Amino acid sequence: MTDEEIKDIWDHGTLTVDTNVLLDLYRYDQNTVDQILKSLDLFRGRMWLSNQVAEEFFKNRHSTIAKAESKFEQAQSAIRKIQEEFLTSFSESKKEFSQIRVLKDQLIENLESSINAAFKEVREEIRLAQEQYPKYRREDPVLTRIIDLFADRCGPAFDDELKTEALNEAKRRVENKIPPGYKDVGKHGDYFVWKQFLLYAQEKQTDIILVTSDQKEDWWAKNSGRITGLRDELLREFYTFTGRKVLAYRTDRFVEFALRNSEDKSVDESVEDALKEIREVQKLRLLRSTNLLIRISQEETVTDEEKRLGRLKATLVRPVPKFTCSGRLEPKMTGSPNMELRLLQCPPETPAHTISANTGTNFDFNIHIQSTQQGYNLPDGEYIFEYEAVLPQCTPDEQ
Repeated sequence: MTDEEIKDIWDHGTLTVDTNVLLDLYRYDQNTVDQILKSLDLFRGRMWLSNQVAEEFFKNRHSTIAKAESKFEQAQSAIRKIQEEFLTSFSESKKEFSQIRVLKDQLIENLESSINAAFKEVREEIRLAQEQYPKYRREDPVLTRIIDLFADRCGPAFDDELKTEALNEAKRRVENKIPPGYKDVGKHGDYFVWKQFLLYAQEKQTDIILVTSDQKEDWWAKNSGRITGLRDELLREFYTFTGRKVLAYRTDRFVEFALRNSEDKSVDESVEDALKEIREVQKLRLLRSTNLLIRISQEETVTDEEKRLGRLKATLVRPVPKFTCSGRLEPKMTGSPNMELRLLQCPPETPAHTISANTGTNFDFNIHIQSTQQGYNLPDGEYIFEYEAVLPQCTPDEQ
């Protein structure tokens, strides 16, 4: 596509966004929110939102806000843990330092005081950030601005016949790994969004500018691990179906290009800060798309040969309907134990679920947790399981 063609699309095409571009507005700081909305506002009057994106946004809005609010408590908990671990290690080193008589004890005391003051300052900054975070449950300026931008510019839902057709096609694409949507197993939302893009562009005979935070391989072409643009299959399908062209941008690139092409053509420090934050969120989303559990830790309080008591903590980095985490029995038990299990902690928005544990060896075990509410995933966050592994009692006949 030539520079002239790209400029023509920017000047006359219709801009649309995917669901996470909107939900991410609850995950960024105020400056980043302002820069994204400022960029979108440059297309006022040439914007459109698919019905699928609108439905997904309103379905996930409250849980996204809840997760964002919970991050402050997670940050405080992480700081407390770092401080406890550091001071434990520091205390041991302090004894060694006290034996170095050529140095004054005041040196290590000053260091300890400075460290404690630094931890206190960080905790206070987190507290202040929590206080300043918008109270979206009472008043939601983000929602107000989104509604203002897309007023009377939202597409219709599928009718029954078209929804059945789209669902069958989405399943076919998953089975045959045809983009987009084959990485969206069991949900079909990605293909529904794509189909609604196609129908709108065909009906209105308009080019489309798509802003998306999606980084999955069923949307983007990559070269040496770097995204180079929409997959060729999508570009061909869009043109074949609509006779029009589509441009796609990740959020950071869109904001940068939009503001550089605005009237003031400036990208100041506040914009650079926004771009940095958007890219950090994108990196985290990429991590979540490739890894399910970012960390598993285990602590045992009873470790004899016939009984184990302990806790296993797993951090889930993306929502899923179910997951499994594994623990170790060290030293080995004398046989394969029976497992009793209790979930001590989970994210506040966790749906109804089942948990179970099993082991077929004397040195490891698996914990399984699954949502029992259809359509509701287990949210990302920290899960702490308490387990008891006990060897089965032998009957007199077995002895």
